[in-house]
Amino acid sequence: MSTIEKTNDFFFNVARRMISNVNSAMKFGRNANVNISSQDIWSAGATWVAPTAARLHNIKSTNANDTAAGSGARTVLITGLDASYAVQSETVILNGTTNVPTVNSYTMINDMVIATTGGDATNDGTITATAAVDLTVTAQINVGIGQAQSAIYQVPAGFTGYILDMNVSVQAASTANISVDLLVQEVGSMFVSKYQVNLISTGNNVANIRFPVPLRIAAQSIVKLRCSSNANNTDISGSFTVVNLQNNV
Repeated sequence: MSTIEKTNDFFFNVARRMISNVNSAMKFGRNANVNISSQDIWSAGATWVAPTAARLHNIKSTNANDTAAGSGARTVLITGLDASYAVQSETVILNGTTNVPTVNSYTMINDMVIATTGGDATNDGTITATAAVDLTVTAQINVGIGQAQSAIYQVPAGFTGYILDMNVSVQAASTANISVDLLVQEVGSMFVSKYQVNLISTGNNVANIRFPVPLRIAAQSIVKLRCSSNANNTDISGSFTVVNLQNNV
């Protein structure tokens, strides 16, 4: 039995978790119904509300099949940041349409994915993570998708993020002018556009951008994709890849 060793491909080794003090995330989101407005690219649509403090979250589904012994989703894995912006995770056992509180408090939920299911092999309802304090939805898994589609991410404390790329896909029933901004909010500041993609779409259109020099993002900064369209019923997807390097190592 041979031993698998590192290759010379840095990113491949990062994906294999073979380089210490480095981690990565590929964040992708979809807003399937953008009307004449500006909205964030995530599963719930409209504007995602940035967190202000660590909060317990209530996890529930819109379908009773998503429960511990049900035919739909049974457990959900949540990964996010604690009050000190360090990475933490937990698995929540679903109870259908009844709220199940998280054990941990989160300043950010960076990912929410179905961990186990029954015979349907997916989530039968829409699953939400709602902050117990202010009732804002931080993450959402749409029916049958299995994972939150959210082009929103917060860099953990003690790390510097480097954004490698940005990808946008648009489908429109009529001619639409679409713009997608890569927005960054550093601690104590406002969201600032770091890059913008503009598309004219009748049918499908795609833009793939790779930054020759990665965009440097400070620790605890929030990154998100925000889109706008001048036509109704526009379906917009977007993604970006971030590599986090631990500071002072």
